[in-house]
Amino acid sequence: MFLLVLLALLYTTTSKFNYQQYSLKDVYIFHLIDNSLWGEVDGSALKGNFNCNTNLTGGVSHSIKLGECVLVSSESSFERSSAKNNVNFMNIIEDKFRQYTDSVFNRSRQIITVSLYNIHTWGTLSRWPHAPDQVRLPTNYTIAESEESVSRFNKLFQNSFKHFDASSTTSPFSTIQRTYFAGLNSSEFIPMKPFHNLIKGASFVASTCHRGSGGTTKRLAMVSELQKYMRVDSLGKCLRSNNKEIPILLKQGKTALESLQLKRQAISHYLFYFAFENTFERGYVTEKVFDALIAGVVPVYLGSSVDC
Repeated sequence: MFLLVLLALLYTTTSKFNYQQYSLKDVYIFHLIDNSLWGEVDGSALKGNFNCNTNLTGGVSHSIKLGECVLVSSESSFERSSAKNNVNFMNIIEDKFRQYTDSVFNRSRQIITVSLYNIHTWGTLSRWPHAPDQVRLPTNYTIAESEESVSRFNKLFQNSFKHFDASSTTSPFSTIQRTYFAGLNSSEFIPMKPFHNLIKGASFVASTCHRGSGGTTKRLAMVSELQKYMRVDSLGKCLRSNNKEIPILLKQGKTALESLQLKRQAISHYLFYFAFENTFERGYVTEKVFDALIAGVVPVYLGSSVDC
């Protein structure tokens, strides 16, 4: 995703920056995010590991050579474990920005600085509408990001994103579209279980239990109806009481990533997995359908017909 950010920044024509001016630039992205809540499973958690091609070729007739590409996160696993829940992510990223200002930004080569705000993390730290001018990061560009659906967070997005230079969501109408899918890694695949050992039914996991309105999929109503005709074990928070007997228990891990792995292990015992999104929205395809593929079960998908 961040390569797309760089491409968009370097090839766009804005009043702030003209890419034809310079041939060599260092790019520093300062990422404000609470990884434990928003980063570990949604594609945002880079935790300081950032690889960037030194030559990027976009929709123009030449390539732009980059110098150093660095992502600086507001949080690492070490900071989270040492500070536990008493973490001020804004103070952390501001301190890191000042360190780079003192030690790096006085070099002669051209530098582009970008502040990337996870809008949900930033929303808990700032006043409405959570504009970037409420902090002290004088970067060249500001980007607001979210991997939640526009339908569910429309008010937040509409009122906040207009204060940033760009936005990055799963919507194809955002400045920089992002996806949950980062490719299937065979090392993550769970070995397929013998057919005779599989539960001849479907599993369903949901933690967002709204009943459905507007662009939502009304997935809970659909699962309740399907339970009249076949075995559907709801392993998550939603519809949990509808199941009389569930031999498979879905445990919570210490981190979001561990919980995701435990979820895949749980659904791997079933023949089908109901990968039902909470919203009908173009571009909004979450990890659910890929969880089924990794778990070695058949996904039954409910979501945007344009994307799947």
